[in-house]
Amino acid sequence: MCGDGSTELAEAELDRDGPDALQPEGLLGEALAAGNVGIWSWHLPTDTFGADTVARQLWSLPERGKISADEVLSALHPGDIAAFRAAAVTARATGEFHAVFRVRDADGAVRWLRARGRHAPKAGEDRIVGVTVDITERKSVEADLTKTEARLQRAQLPDAFSTTSWARTDCPLHGCHA
Repeated sequence: MCGDGSTELAEAELDRDGPDALQPEGLLGEALAAGNVGIWSWHLPTDTFGADTVARQLWSLPERGKISADEVLSALHPGDIAAFRAAAVTARATGEFHAVFRVRDADGAVRWLRARGRHAPKAGEDRIVGVTVDITERKSVEADLTKTEARLQRAQLPDAFSTTSWARTDCPLHGCHA
């Protein structure tokens, strides 16, 4: 652990076999896999990515080998590419990377992912390192909640109910006989 509370991966872990070497081991690897948390590294000068097995599965990327920025961007929903690129620019300026985006899995289903990372320039290496988690379930619940709130708002509109249906004078249940 660094003094600022962040976990630091040794340079040897990040680069021992190039960007494809991000495979956490031991307790850390077990914990990340249990939480379905993928780790990744974006080497900015070469525009290549490294990712562990979980991140590759989440992003629907090849199981092995180098990953180009074009491969990563082609995995994203076209409507999310500009925001993803903007997150990288922001990371260079502020040090923080944050992106929420959609990808298609092998079955064609859309999944929502959240990626968080830090710009981590070290020893001449300009990179962003981070984690990715699947937030599809959360996005589904949010969409359901938005629909429910819209229905509730429509039901509360003054003209949502006809006033004549409440002004009946022949309701025997309440003793209001005409």
